[in-house]
Amino acid sequence: MRKKIALFLAVALSVQIVSLDINAADVKVVEEVSESSGIEVLSQDTIVTKYRLYNGKTQYRRWNATKGCWVDPAWIYL
Repeated sequence: MRKKIALFLAVALSVQIVSLDINAADVKVVEEVSESSGIEVLSQDTIVTKYRLYNGKTQYRRWNATKGCWVDPAWIYL
């Protein structure tokens, strides 16, 4: 009985996962770029330095506000 329930749950979950992947493949992202003057403007990333006090020592880490991710992989001691 437990094997039948486990098999049923596994099949139900796999069907649900496959249907989610099919729906994700149907989504298309369209980017529209209009150039009126023919001049291309490149935007720079905005980097913000964050500080914290950890065990009595000051640390910093850089945050990319444009992309929403950390620039440094770990906190750095001053």
